[in-house]
Amino acid sequence: QIKGIWNGYCIVVQHVFLDIRVDNVKSVAKYVYLNIKPNRWYWLSANMEGNVLTIYFSEDGIRYRKLVKVIDNTYSFGDMFALIADPSGFKIAFDDITLSYKPPNPSYPEDKWERIWYTYDPRTNKLTEYLGYGSHEYNMLFDNIWETNPRFKLEDEIAHGRKDNIGFVSSRTVYFPSGRWLFIIGSDDGVQFYLDGKLMIDDWRPHAYRLHSFEVKFSTPGKHRLLLKYFENIGYARITFVFLRLHEVDEVRPLNRVPTIFLLKTREHGVYSDPAGVVNELLPLLREYCFPDVRVIDMDGFRKLLKEQPENIVIINTHGELIPIPEEFINNDEPDLKFLVELRDLIAKRGWIWINLAMYPFYYLGNIKHAGERGWDNYGAYLIGELGLPIILGDISATAWTKTYIAYISQEGKYLSEEFNLDLPVLIKNPRMIMSRMKPAFSIYSNGEWNAVVAYKIGRGFFINSYAERYVPIMVLASLMKLLDKLNFTMVKMESAIGESVGTGWYPKHSEVNVTIRGLEVADDVVFLKIRDRLTRYVLRGWSVDGELKPPSVTLSITIKKHITIRPVWRIQHYVNVSSCHGKVIGSGWYDHGARATISIPKDVIYSGDDIRYIFVGWQGDYVGNETRFSITVTKPLRMVANWRTEYLVQVDIKPAMLIGKILLEHNRIWVEKGDSVSIKVPKEVLILSDNTKYVFLCWQAGIEGCDEFNPELKLKVLEPTFVKAIYEPWYYVDVESKYGSISGRGWYRNGSIAHISVSPNVIGFPVIHVFEGWSKRGIVISRNVTCSLVVNGPVKLRAIWRDDFSTAITIISVLVCAAIVFAIISKKHWAVEKTRYQAELEKIDKQLRILDELYKDGKISEMAYKRLRHEYEEKRRKYQK
Repeated sequence: QIKGIWNGYCIVVQHVFLDIRVDNVKSVAKYVYLNIKPNRWYWLSANMEGNVLTIYFSEDGIRYRKLVKVIDNTYSFGDMFALIADPSGFKIAFDDITLSYKPPNPSYPEDKWERIWYTYDPRTNKLTEYLGYGSHEYNMLFDNIWETNPRFKLEDEIAHGRKDNIGFVSSRTVYFPSGRWLFIIGSDDGVQFYLDGKLMIDDWRPHAYRLHSFEVKFSTPGKHRLLLKYFENIGYARITFVFLRLHEVDEVRPLNRVPTIFLLKTREHGVYSDPAGVVNELLPLLREYCFPDVRVIDMDGFRKLLKEQPENIVIINTHGELIPIPEEFINNDEPDLKFLVELRDLIAKRGWIWINLAMYPFYYLGNIKHAGERGWDNYGAYLIGELGLPIILGDISATAWTKTYIAYISQEGKYLSEEFNLDLPVLIKNPRMIMSRMKPAFSIYSNGEWNAVVAYKIGRGFFINSYAERYVPIMVLASLMKLLDKLNFTMVKMESAIGESVGTGWYPKHSEVNVTIRGLEVADDVVFLKIRDRLTRYVLRGWSVDGELKPPSVTLSITIKKHITIRPVWRIQHYVNVSSCHGKVIGSGWYDHGARATISIPKDVIYSGDDIRYIFVGWQGDYVGNETRFSITVTKPLRMVANWRTEYLVQVDIKPAMLIGKILLEHNRIWVEKGDSVSIKVPKEVLILSDNTKYVFLCWQAGIEGCDEFNPELKLKVLEPTFVKAIYEPWYYVDVESKYGSISGRGWYRNGSIAHISVSPNVIGFPVIHVFEGWSKRGIVISRNVTCSLVVNGPVKLRAIWRDDFSTAITIISVLVCAAIVFAIISKKHWAVEKTRYQAELEKIDKQLRILDELYKDGKISEMAYKRLRHEYEEKRRKYQK
């Protein structure tokens, strides 16, 4: 056969397959590149000398070159060769070759199962005519299926062009370590097996596929010769060969910890299974029953476990009937049985526990490469059927439907229900039962002869089938719990909806276990767990261990001898937070749920010093009211805040102090709420002692920004304690008496001010003339000037002194004569006097201003008094200037 690609002038050959039927030589294959020479013939020829076959080729039929040499089935290729081809087809010439060769004897090679093929005669039940040497089987363990395998069509051959009435004699040499070994051979049809020349299995007759097995013990390691004879009559054809080492049950080692659980899930969905659904149901169920270390793995995770081979693990196959296997265990698109043998060794040697959720345990093998959209494209392509379970168990076992389709709960199942409070059904429908010569480690369901939800001991490990229709997750849990119970583990379970339990789980019996709840605290000899922003807590009253109440403690230490359930006994408390910015409040603390809390405030008025006080006005928060004492039912965390009104003392004083009794104030001490405004009013003038002394309001001394300090009615906003003082200054009355003339300067004067007293005119009367002589105070002449200036520091009473002049009468005639002259003189003099007087007044005012500035500069007069006096002097100055 030649396969190639025509490119217009040559064919590039990809595969040359020479099928040369020469005794024991068949199917020589070689890859070449072919250079085409159009319309040329090429010749092939062969020569056989002893067991050496040489094939030649020639371009002209005369000169031949060696193509390939075959010695004892070993091919030795020679030079490249070419075959002529044209677009209409290939032209190949062969010389007639007629060779004969005697059928070989089994050679027991170590690298393959050598197969020598014959025809089978159903009349004699013997292998008769020799067909050829090979093809061979290169897998140590094999399961060859013909006709029903999708890889082989019904019209395909088994070998040498035949699909019925054919058989082989196969041999191999295998090295076995010492120990017990199980051989499993399955066939359809007849089979015989020899071990070191001894017939071990003899089933040489047509029959449907069935398994045979036997055990053998090799005392010493060494090589052994295996011979397998097989024939196929008609129809279905299958031959299986498996051997595996048997591990003694007494190799079990006690476990010191609970195995880690791996959920094997390589796809979300399967054809007859729901891996994602199984995982979603199993995870919370396993954690509820104290299996915290549960991990979901995919094919890469499974491959890693197979490589690392950790001890004492649990693998739960969530795919049901199909067992996913890594790609490296696929040969020729078909699973290698070595996978099952290696898996069994891991169970036996490393203590693995394999749980299958399968109707047919280990009935199908496959991996992600073969997965379709919903699981596996074709189960039949990876069917191993009855073979899988015997390899795993090391025993000829079977699965089957029972006649009643029902299995009933066993005594072990009833124990689980009662001990762990599991809701296991009394009967299950459509279980896939298992029957084996091996005694199961336990069986939770049975119908007397067959077992379901069953575990078998394999060396240090276990195989468990946990299938029960509609109850798969609970059956997995029950299987695990029963297994750990059988391994002398006890379960410490805590039933508490509050907090995360620590220390629960599975422990070897008689272990010392410390159990607690994460977050437990101790304060004032109270053990509690805070939740809800730490304002609600669960006070531990004690630990109930199988009904016995033990005292409260952060950690409960117990020695476990059996499965126990721990229930923390709680008392719920809520925190009542009562706060106040001022003073003391009573009632904060922890209260039992439903209790009554009494809240009170001892004082509703609190003083801070002498000038600040706080007035209780009511509660806000979870209680609103203005009672100083109340009770409330505590059903949740509560928060109440006492509200206060801040008041500041406003004090009013009067200076000088002698006026305090003379001025009637509405309030001289008043409490004002912070931020409120207050109005304080004092009289503008106060008469005291007599009519010639009075006190006039000057200003306020408050130190408050923005206040009108010269207004006797003060309005201010109270933002702090305030002390204000009303300042009064004394005024004195200057009384002036004169018999004649017009007096100026009489009136009220501020203490310390200068009074200017004058009389006009200073000469008056006719014919008797009254002449002004001066001013007297208390009978003492204090000034001869018409205008008298004096500092007012008390009441003053002045009297003008006049002198009567009669010379005028005597000289009246002369006056009359000179009347015109005198009148003119007098008129002129009067105007000069008035002008001089005004000028003198201005000079006096300027002098007073200078004195006032010096007094203020020296600090002898207040700023307010200074401003007020200067204002008055300047007003008077403007008047005289005008």
